[in-house]
Amino acid sequence: MRYKKTRTFWDRVFGDYDKSPPAGGRLPFKALDEALDMLADGSDDTFRVVDFGCAPGVLLYCLSERREGVFFGIDISEEGIKRSKELFKGKDPSPRFLLGSLEKLAVFKDEEADAFILSNIIDNLVPADTRYLLQEAHRILKPSGQVLVKLNPHLSPADIAHVGYMPVDDEFDFYEGPDGLYLWNLDTEAWKGFFESYGFRVVTREDLGEKAGHNRLFVLEKRDG
Repeated sequence: MRYKKTRTFWDRVFGDYDKSPPAGGRLPFKALDEALDMLADGSDDTFRVVDFGCAPGVLLYCLSERREGVFFGIDISEEGIKRSKELFKGKDPSPRFLLGSLEKLAVFKDEEADAFILSNIIDNLVPADTRYLLQEAHRILKPSGQVLVKLNPHLSPADIAHVGYMPVDDEFDFYEGPDGLYLWNLDTEAWKGFFESYGFRVVTREDLGEKAGHNRLFVLEKRDG
């Protein structure tokens, strides 16, 4: 299995996860809260959301606090799915959580969802899988549906050497870390062009700052046609 080490890593991390739900579904990062607000302003019909790489369920929980809907979470980590379910314990309706990876996207129909959440996931997949994920997100989203994308910071060569990442494919600036995690280390402009090439328009983007590890935030919208 390509992501066996990745799954083992996150099972270990989420096995020790014991944080409480964010009060009122609000986060300490204004830009991230505003991005969730944008997603929550979607369809007037039944609101449907897919969170791929959902564990531990925090962003999906925060979105569910903003409005009712039908929520789906997908994650490769069994411990992560457990923590996500615990976060929603007693909340009705509870999301449907699916243990697995890209193959789980086949259960969704064309133009079924109003929003996608892709938080710190697309740059931790191998490039071919990232492409497939964006193709599927575009297929599953309704016209003008939105995607919240959060990316890891763009690392300098010195940073990459410091954390022990080893090159897997120099052409794609793609690396594997000592813990088995992957990193597709594109800069922000390159990601913008990448999203546009898969049929998305960048609505907003922002660096979340040092407190959030300089993660990069995008809100995308599916282009018509």
